[in-house]
Amino acid sequence: MTITYGLTDTGFRRKTYAEIIASLEAWQRDKISTKLDLSEKTVLGNVNAIVSEELAQAWETLEAAAGGLDPDTAVDALLVGACKLTGVVRSGADYGHVAGVTLTFDRACTIPANTLLLSVEGEATNIWSNDSEIIAAIAGTQTADFTSVGTGSTYAAAAETLTVISTPILGLVSATNPTEATSGTDQQSLDALRTEREASLAATGKGTVAAVAAAVLTVPGVLDARVFENDTDATVDGIPPHAIRPVIWDGVGEAADDAALAQAIYTSKGAGTETHGAIDSAATDPWGTSKIVHFDRAAVVPIYVVVVVSGTFTESTLRAAIVAAHDAVIDRDVYFALLIAAAIQCPGVTTVSDLTLGLSPAPEERVNLAIANDEVGVLDTSRIHVVTVPE
Repeated sequence: MTITYGLTDTGFRRKTYAEIIASLEAWQRDKISTKLDLSEKTVLGNVNAIVSEELAQAWETLEAAAGGLDPDTAVDALLVGACKLTGVVRSGADYGHVAGVTLTFDRACTIPANTLLLSVEGEATNIWSNDSEIIAAIAGTQTADFTSVGTGSTYAAAAETLTVISTPILGLVSATNPTEATSGTDQQSLDALRTEREASLAATGKGTVAAVAAAVLTVPGVLDARVFENDTDATVDGIPPHAIRPVIWDGVGEAADDAALAQAIYTSKGAGTETHGAIDSAATDPWGTSKIVHFDRAAVVPIYVVVVVSGTFTESTLRAAIVAAHDAVIDRDVYFALLIAAAIQCPGVTTVSDLTLGLSPAPEERVNLAIANDEVGVLDTSRIHVVTVPE
């Protein structure tokens, strides 16, 4: 059977190393002698192996290049380029930020921007610097914003952990961050880039709840979205007849711009479809007329955790591990098993005696917490209480 190599009607068929060396040997025995010794002990046999290896690598490169024509199979730089064709650009790594770091002074002091370095307790390389000049006119406290010195998710600081003064300054007594920092981010993974491209293409659709949700997800700051529709002639779950209720999750700090959200909803919804929600914002139609769009933000459900552990560990690391175990998106229940597994797997923890969670301080539940379809369960290191007991 004759095999066709290269581009075919079903894709790309490359030659493997085994096929290349077999082809070379067959040609040589046909042209020179059927008794030709082409074993690895001969010069010609070794030349064949070297040439076949190089040709196999060339075929692999051609296969990757051909795959780059299809965004579903493209890899590495070819995928990045294919996504650019539809306006999706791969996100680079970013810095971490934390606002309102409390600095205590015992005398007047001035600190130029980017000269005060603080590090996270127990993490000497997790360093952050002041964004702007700090002026303490008298002894007392001042607040300042800080940015990590490098990019990536390793730059994270749970509440009250940015306490080590790496560059001692006369007059500065102590430092701490009352709130958790916004962690740095890694460069977008290729899988996430591929998913974003697919979502952006869905956003070009019109009228469906999927299209509206996809359009909203393209707004900077949006983390998740749901769109509920009522296609009946009666009010259902508070949604008027033939209307949609977009629900947005853009973090506790509400990072997305209301006007941008309204425009995304208006542009992607069906003509004549009403919107419903407690938030009102204006969008603009193609002729410049202002249109009011209604939507909601997902209700935040604060989750409290108490964990009883023993071992030699860093509390901030344990808290961060428990927070990371829950995916804070709309309609995602908080799973007890995931939280306790994160505690067990935390470096330095030897025993987890107990873990309770709930919706108020001093929780007593040891079950999953149900989150409604328009809510987000949010864990925060400031609401995780660690009790250390002797082994």
